[in-house]
Amino acid sequence: MRILLFLLCALAFLAGAGILANAQSAIHEIEAFILFLISAVFLVGASVVEAINIARKKIESSMREASPPASTTRVVSNPVTLPTAAPVLPPSAPVEKTINMQEPSAWNMEDDEEEHASTLLAQARQFAQSGAREKAISALQEVIRLYPRTSNAEKARRSLKKSGIFT
Repeated sequence: MRILLFLLCALAFLAGAGILANAQSAIHEIEAFILFLISAVFLVGASVVEAINIARKKIESSMREASPPASTTRVVSNPVTLPTAAPVLPPSAPVEKTINMQEPSAWNMEDDEEEHASTLLAQARQFAQSGAREKAISALQEVIRLYPRTSNAEKARRSLKKSGIFT
């Protein structure tokens, strides 16, 4: 591919030089310069293809050097290797909460909203206690904006009304 692009580059350059040498009007000069531009595009394309080929070769050689023993891998049609077994988590690894989407309670996200709103409300309290009044107000407004139907949003509204800010 890069050889073809280099040949097209040379051909376009020579055609442009030939037209420029025999130019009889401005239109011929414009044609020649357009061919020079086309030549430059082919040259850049060939350079990009060459850079990709070099990067591919480096990746392939690093993969060959870093490949694990054959007993733990299965070779596919390309040089990428896949593990034969799924990784096993160590006993100390944290287990995330799983949700059974067939249970109706899984579709109810109110608990998560209430939890997030509670976290934001606690953050607002910390800002208020540290004297960062603007940040506290911003956090309260965020609770109301993101979780308007939660009990924590109502608490945030009351706090803003007490401080003289109406929502």
